[in-house]
Amino acid sequence: MKNLILSTNSFPFGMAEASFIRPEIAELVKHFQVTVVSRNSKDEQTTELPDGVQIYRYDAKKNYAAVKLLVKTIFSPSIYRETAQLLKKREFSLFKCKKMLKYSMRALHFASYLRKLPVAQLANTVWYTYWNDYSVLSASMVKREGQKLVSRAHRADLYLRADNNWYLPMKAISNQKTDLLACISEDGKTYFEENFTPSVPVRVFRLGVPRQNTRSPFQEKNTISILSFSYLSPVKRVEKIAETLATFEPSVTIQWTHIGDGTEREAVLQTAKELLSEKENVTYCFLGAMENADAMRYISETQFDFLLNVSASEGIPVTMMESMSFGIPVIGTNVGGVSEILCDGQNGFLMSAEASVQEIHNTICRYTQLTYREKCELRERTYAFWEKNYDSKINMQAFVSAIEM
Repeated sequence: MKNLILSTNSFPFGMAEASFIRPEIAELVKHFQVTVVSRNSKDEQTTELPDGVQIYRYDAKKNYAAVKLLVKTIFSPSIYRETAQLLKKREFSLFKCKKMLKYSMRALHFASYLRKLPVAQLANTVWYTYWNDYSVLSASMVKREGQKLVSRAHRADLYLRADNNWYLPMKAISNQKTDLLACISEDGKTYFEENFTPSVPVRVFRLGVPRQNTRSPFQEKNTISILSFSYLSPVKRVEKIAETLATFEPSVTIQWTHIGDGTEREAVLQTAKELLSEKENVTYCFLGAMENADAMRYISETQFDFLLNVSASEGIPVTMMESMSFGIPVIGTNVGGVSEILCDGQNGFLMSAEASVQEIHNTICRYTQLTYREKCELRERTYAFWEKNYDSKINMQAFVSAIEM
């Protein structure tokens, strides 16, 4: 049987990647002997893997000889190529120099770990990095003749943004030995091709989520139940939901539920308390982080009118796919690849990228003005769209077929 070495940030430890990778593992083990290399050395294992899957935990701090790695990096040809490119574009800076050195040192250290894996030297092996970060450069260093290197690109590992200071080190250089770069959206594919001049095949392989066992019937009611489901970080702008709900008249009754935790939890809770605590027509509940299975069970047992996402940046949110798999429409901002999953009027409503409180308010009103029959029809279209485009079983089968040797 062919071998596949999957590099992850954390999976199967912690919860950050569970909903993304779990559906893939189920399909991958049908075609490969899978080895998972997790870069998470501290969290408890939260996902039970299929029989036969080997797990290795890489500790980035273990045996990290910084001086030795720095010397190797300074004399690395890739550093000179990256520096030359930045100088040519007049984009070189001390900050970028430090970032590329750190990136290269991490790649060298991780590569030394990968070389020691029992399956690393075997022919008919596919190296698969779930993120297009320094792990793909590491894998390219270890890859031998007859082996294949595949990498996925999502959002944080692809788009130049304020939170990465508009610089992702050595992106084109890291992918020179990549046999296939799999983007999760057409927007991502276009972005990579326009910004990093790839010399490797770039194709779109959409993610997906499993078919749900249950879909609760949609009952007519007077309260609008809103679900938001995301990590609480500045880019998610969840505080805007609180600001928007505060603008509704007493005649509109709203129940808002948020699933997810994060660095902005206290700030978002404070905003909600200040703006909504005295509004009798709005109630809210922050459930915090939940394991994916628990979150799916909760959503299946609770009637929500729609998922609301007001993020400033996205790839294609898995939470949108998950909501649609229950037939729950989505209201979201037109960022990243969101317009590929959210079709205005078909499975929800699409807002502008920088949607204001007023625009969010007006879009929610578009939904509230629908008749009960129109809401039911919207839910049926939403489910049909998910079934056609984001069924993980179908999408993973296509991806596996493409990466097989």
